[in-house]
Amino acid sequence: MGLWGLKSANVEKKSAGFTILELVLVVSLLALLLSFSFPLWSGFANRALLKNSASLLAQCLRLARVEALRRGGCVSVFLGRNFFKLYYPDGETASFPLPQGVEVGYTSFPGQRLFFFPTGVPASGGNVTLEKGRVRSRILITPVTARVRLE
Repeated sequence: MGLWGLKSANVEKKSAGFTILELVLVVSLLALLLSFSFPLWSGFANRALLKNSASLLAQCLRLARVEALRRGGCVSVFLGRNFFKLYYPDGETASFPLPQGVEVGYTSFPGQRLFFFPTGVPASGGNVTLEKGRVRSRILITPVTARVRLE
């Protein structure tokens, strides 16, 4: 019995949906999580791009060696700041740009140029370092065997 002896209706209010407070809280938490994960994702993307660029350069160095053997002449690879270029004995060239932000940071080759003799052996061994921000990848070329490997 309710007030004044009247029967009270048992009315229950059913909630359908979320309150504004709940939505604001969830969106705030998601924004906070994303702000912490973005630098991690950015670093991962830089490493992946750099690894792909280093792999491309290593494949081109191997190609230069094979072409020196096949053509019977010296093939050189010029390492520019954001590209590399192959020079064949017949005057033909092939240029390969590096992705934006990826640069040749260091090379131990004189004049930024690596030569492969007609025997497929490089004029000298050494290394090339590619950089994207603070991330680095190094490519080593052994002098006698002409082995090209990523480090």
